[in-house]
Amino acid sequence: MKEVTTIRLSKDKKLDIRFTIRLLNQMEREIGQSLISIINVPNTMLRKIDIDFTVAALRNGVSNGNLTREQALDNIQEFCDNGGTLDELNGLIIKAIIDTGLFTPGVAEPVAETPAKVEVLPKEVLPEKEKK
Repeated sequence: MKEVTTIRLSKDKKLDIRFTIRLLNQMEREIGQSLISIINVPNTMLRKIDIDFTVAALRNGVSNGNLTREQALDNIQEFCDNGGTLDELNGLIIKAIIDTGLFTPGVAEPVAETPAKVEVLPKEVLPEKEKK
């Protein structure tokens, strides 16, 4: 499954991320460890997800082209400056990785011609009526 996850950095800026096996392989090379060792090992996930993980995920998963390390760091900062947290951002990244179907047993469902989009907004970016 190649589902697009949209990360809203601010009211006017968003990033679409989607992973393939090739992109995940590049990410593993960049962080120097297997994603299976991060995703499938309870109680160690949080220790292994650091800013380098987040940078590598953004650099390799952004749909509109690879980001430089500096651009990825700027995007992380912008997400946090607009009310998001690093944990929220990494949660979206983990969701996008799991949505590939590569870490779950069974046969993946066929991909629709237009992939579904999932958009998550930091609390400060939500319109007034949606805030809780």
